[in-house]
Amino acid sequence: MAIDVASEPFLQNIAQSAWLTCCVSASAS
Repeated sequence: MAIDVASEPFLQNIAQSAWLTCCVSASAS
């Protein structure tokens, strides 16, 4: 069963949050 992340709001939100967290951490360090 393949999951299309782009059409999955929940997974998309997790991915976006992880990306933002990574960006903020990189900027803060």
